[in-house]
Amino acid sequence: MKDFAEKTFENETIIIQSDICIFLGPKSKFINCEIINKNSARGLSLLNSEFIGGSFNTKKQLTSFQEDSCLYDGVKFSGKYVGCEFGGRPDMMMDFKNFGLVKNCDFSQANMHYCRLFNAEIETITFTKWPVVTVLHPKQDFDAMTVSDKAEILKLLPYTIEDEFEFTTAMMFNAEKLAKDIGLDIEDIKTKIQLFPRVYF
Repeated sequence: MKDFAEKTFENETIIIQSDICIFLGPKSKFINCEIINKNSARGLSLLNSEFIGGSFNTKKQLTSFQEDSCLYDGVKFSGKYVGCEFGGRPDMMMDFKNFGLVKNCDFSQANMHYCRLFNAEIETITFTKWPVVTVLHPKQDFDAMTVSDKAEILKLLPYTIEDEFEFTTAMMFNAEKLAKDIGLDIEDIKTKIQLFPRVYF
C-alpha cells in the first residue's frame, strides 16, 4: 500500500480502492491532484494535510465523513455526501485555524445532504444549486429570528437547530431528500427555508 504520510504529491491521480483502509496524511500536501474515492467513510481518513487545487470525486456515497483537520484550497468536489463535515472545529482541535480551513472550493457538482462547513471563507466558495440548499451561519441567524419564523423552521428541519454550533459557517441539505424524509412538498421547503436571511440555492 502506498504511503501518503509526510510527503508532497503534485499532479497525480490517486485512486482509493474499496478493499483497503487509506490514510491521506498526516502532514502531507496534495497539489493539483485528482483524488478518486471508491471507499466508504469508514475506510478513508484525511489527516492534518493540505489539498490545494485539483479535485475530490467520490464514486461511493460518503456518509458521516468527518475529517476536520485539513486545509482545502481550490478543490473541486463531486459525488454524494451525507452527514459530512469539512473545516476546522474549535471544539475538536487546539489550533484549528492552521488547517481545518475551506476556501476557494467548488461544490457545484457535489450532492450534499446534512453537510456542514466550519471555518470556511464563504465568499470564495461555489455552492451547489437547487435542489441542494445552503444556509449560511444558520445558528446565528436562527437566534435572531422572530418566534413565528423559528416555529416554521423547526417544522422543517428534523433536528434541533438550537443545538447547532455557533461556528457552523454553512449547512447544506438536499430539498428533494428532505421532502421525502418529512413528507413535505418541495415548494413548501423552498418557501420555509427562505425564512433564513442568508440562504443560497
